[in-house]
Amino acid sequence: MVPPTKTDIPSPKPPETTAQKIIKVVIALAAVAAAGWFLYPQLFPQEWAFEIPDRQLDTNAREITAEQLLKLPFTDEQGKPVSLQERVGKQHQVVIITRGSLASVSYWNKGKTRQDLVNVCPYCTSQVSGIASIADEFRRAGAEIVVIFPISKGSEAKDIEPLRVSVTSNQVQVFPLWLDLDLKAVDALQIRQHLARPSSFILDKKGQLRFAYVGSNADRPSGNELLRHVKELASEFPLEPGEKTDAPAEATRQPETPAPAETK
Repeated sequence: MVPPTKTDIPSPKPPETTAQKIIKVVIALAAVAAAGWFLYPQLFPQEWAFEIPDRQLDTNAREITAEQLLKLPFTDEQGKPVSLQERVGKQHQVVIITRGSLASVSYWNKGKTRQDLVNVCPYCTSQVSGIASIADEFRRAGAEIVVIFPISKGSEAKDIEPLRVSVTSNQVQVFPLWLDLDLKAVDALQIRQHLARPSSFILDKKGQLRFAYVGSNADRPSGNELLRHVKELASEFPLEPGEKTDAPAEATRQPETPAPAETK
């Protein structure tokens, strides 16, 4: 008689350890997060400024008035106090407030940066560079451009250099760059967001605010969009017969970066 054979019974698997369970949960969460990261932009696409119809472009500006803008204290690159009020009656003014120096902003709040623009917003540099490329057209339309660079302390003034390079052609700076020391203008306009929200304004010759746009990060009007708004003022402010508009406005040799006194 043949004895019965014993079937091979698999040995039970040892129970999962706590560490193994945690690893599985982490992997599952990472997979869900990766899927969400990919699917969210597809389901909820972001609408940037250049995709917004013109009629909606200036509707998200805060309640900022011409009086506020004209009274703001700024400092030019030679360290002298300047203001927009001094320019009323001469030309239309296109005022660009950049995010400023990001030196004092934490890494997580800086947003997108480039290796060669560690402390300067690349979107701001792109906007300013685009405006500089058509600066002559702004002048012919009777407008001058002023770019504001906010800083929280004097040592950050050197971070304006990439902007200066973007507005300099043949060692000639095509329009002025002003500093907003201690974020005084930013706070007066209530546009602080880690540093400053990128903002664009157009003041006509009489000092009236004709266009205002306060962005959040990458959204801001292009140079061509601002130029179009300036040209719309031509019917109200025709150029005088002898008025010259093809001469460079404040075109100066590239200045040295100022060293404002540190504030406590």
